[in-house]
Amino acid sequence: MSRRNNTVFTILTILYLLLVIHPFSHATHFTGYTVTDSSASYYGKLFIDGVNPDAGDEIGAFGDDGSLYGAVIVTQESGAQGWYPFLNIYGDDATTPAKDGAKDGETITFKIWDKSSAKEYSGSELTYTKPIWKDKEISQVDIVAATTTTTTTTTTSSTTTTVSGGDTTTSTTTTTTTTTTSTSSTTTASSSTSTTSTSITTTSTTTSTTCGGNPIISGLSLKSGSYLDEVIISGNDFCDDGEVTFSKGGDPIIASITGWTDSEIGVIVPWGCKTGLNKVIVTPLSGVGSNNAIFKILKPKPRITGLGSQNGKIGFEITITGEIFGEDDGMGVVSFGGKEAEIVQWSNESITAKVPPMKLNKNGKKTVTVKVKTIYGFSNGKMFQVVK
Repeated sequence: MSRRNNTVFTILTILYLLLVIHPFSHATHFTGYTVTDSSASYYGKLFIDGVNPDAGDEIGAFGDDGSLYGAVIVTQESGAQGWYPFLNIYGDDATTPAKDGAKDGETITFKIWDKSSAKEYSGSELTYTKPIWKDKEISQVDIVAATTTTTTTTTTSSTTTTVSGGDTTTSTTTTTTTTTTSTSSTTTASSSTSTTSTSITTTSTTTSTTCGGNPIISGLSLKSGSYLDEVIISGNDFCDDGEVTFSKGGDPIIASITGWTDSEIGVIVPWGCKTGLNKVIVTPLSGVGSNNAIFKILKPKPRITGLGSQNGKIGFEITITGEIFGEDDGMGVVSFGGKEAEIVQWSNESITAKVPPMKLNKNGKKTVTVKVKTIYGFSNGKMFQVVK
C-alpha cells in the first residue's frame, strides 16, 4: 500500500471513531473535570482482563498533580470492536487563575473503571505508553488492564534452642513468602504485561521451658553420715538455686548449700535430723520437688575436750570446749553433778554456762562431773570442783 493510501486509511479511521462510535453519554464515575477551548484527543484499543471492554466502562485522564482533565465512556459499538471512543483531554484555560487543565509537555496518566465488577484500575495495574499532552494533538494510546492473579505461598520454619542458666528457650521462626503475579494478555500482539510482587511475612513463636521444671536426683556421694558431713547430690534440672531438705516422718529440715549447679549440689547435713533413714529432696526455685533420695542419719555424739577452769564458785561462768554440741536449739542442757546450769552462750564447739546452786561438803568444796546433753544424747564427762 502506498504512503498516500496509508494516510487516507488513517483519516478514515479517525472519522469513523469521531462520527460513528463517539459516545453520546457522559462518564458517571470519572466526573468533575473542566471543559475548556483547548484539548488533545486520544483513541485506541482497550482490554480488561484480556477481553474487550463492555458498554459503560470508563477511562479517566489525569495530569501530573492527579487532577482529572477528561473522561470517556465506552459505548456498545466501540466496546464490541475492542476500542474506546475519542477521549478529549482538556488544556488549561489561561484566562483563569486556577489550573483547570493540562499544559503542553505535561505527562498524562489513565485510570480504568470496570462497570461490571465495580473496580477501578490504576498505576501498575495498567500498561500503556504515557502520552505527553499537546494542544490539538490526536494520538493512539492502547491500554491494557491487568486482573489475572496467581498467588504462590512458600512457608519455611527454623527452630533455635538456647540454654542459659538452666533455662531452655525454644524459638521457632516461620517465614511465609507470598508471590503474586498479575498478568494481562490480548488476542493481538500489541500488548502483554506481567507484574510480580513479593511480600514476606515473618512470625516468631517463642516457647520457654521452666528452669527446674523436672528435677531428678540420680545419686548421693554418701549413703550415710552425721551432722556437718558434706554430701554431693548428682542429677539434672536443678537449675541454679533452690533448697535441699532432709526429713523423716516430720517437718523437713533445710540444709546449708556449699555449691549449686544444674547437675550437682553440695550440702551440709543439717542439725536436728532424726536418726535413721531420711528422705533427701531438691526443690529448685521453680517450686517443683525432685524424687526422693535415701540418706541414713547417724547419731552425732557430743564430746567435751576441756573446761576453761577446773574449779569455781556457784554462779561462776565457765567455758566448755568440745565438738558436736550442735546448734542453739533450746534443747541442749549442761549439768554439774546432775544440776542443770544456766546457759549463757551455745555454739557447736563452745558453751558458756554458770555453775548452778548446790549443797557443798563441810569443807566448802564439791567435785562434780560436767556433761553436755543434746537432742542426740550425752557427752563424756569432765571433772570440776565447786568451791565456796
